Amino acid sequence: MVANTQKMAGSGQMASQQPQRSSATVPLHMRVYQKLLDDSQTTPNSMAWQLGTNFTERMGQTMNLIASMTMAMHGIDHAGAAEFGCSFEREVFHNAPSKEVYDHAMANKTLEFYKKRQEIELYIQSTGGTPSAANSTS
Repeated sequence: MVANTQKMAGSGQMASQQPQRSSATVPLHMRVYQKLLDDSQTTPNSMAWQLGTNFTERMGQTMNLIASMTMAMHGIDHAGAAEFGCSFEREVFHNAPSKEVYDHAMANKTLEFYKKRQEIELYIQSTGGTPSAANSTS
């Protein structure tokens, strides 16, 4: 009986020692979430298509944009990338006349950074350079 109690206590201790999420990724994600949430609460009622937009979809598109940006620009400050991504998304969300235009603008901006990343990778492969050298030549 005592042995069983010790095993249970031991397993409880093991559970508390499981790896935690990286503190570097959680704040960025939460910052983006909060900015989008704040923006969604201030969206004017006259914006018909915006009211029917799924918040999770906005979050996903914004995080994809930020991820593409950080992968394309070696050494970029993640908080700065998040600020740019949220500002861009908010501007497009409020100014696009339809969801299709919004989706297209978000996809194009994400693709722009994806292509920049590919160009940098090709440059690095052809010259044996570093990502920071590739960014400075663009």
